[in-house]
Amino acid sequence: TDFSGKTAVMSTSAGTCGIICAKKADEIVLGSFVCAKAVADYILKKRPDTVTLVALGNAGLKKTDEDELCAAYIKELLQGKSPDEEYYLDRLRHSPDAQRFFDPAKKHSPEGDFYCASDLNRFDFVMKVQRQGKYMEIIKE
Repeated sequence: TDFSGKTAVMSTSAGTCGIICAKKADEIVLGSFVCAKAVADYILKKRPDTVTLVALGNAGLKKTDEDELCAAYIKELLQGKSPDEEYYLDRLRHSPDAQRFFDPAKKHSPEGDFYCASDLNRFDFVMKVQRQGKYMEIIKE
């Protein structure tokens, strides 16, 4: 599907709530495995006094391995370490949360989604929340 010239609206149960809860933050940057290094590089370049990594989990109510591992990976990058990528990807692949992607009976969680979400550092940009009056939008930076 070609979305050229169209406005896309994305909503996630945890992500949207997380953005709203952090609305008083000086800056909000979204992160995931696919842009983790870009997020760490962006933060290191900005050199803020305080950085808070929030692993939102499932609907912001239950921790998930993917979010916890991603936050730990970004934290290592921020500390100047060279995280063992295979360690993180292996832990993610074998986590209880990920098993739904490898169960053919779970049609709402296709295996391909796992590989898309765990394609570590695929993108070199960050998704930043920008305030537009009473609205907040995500922009590529």
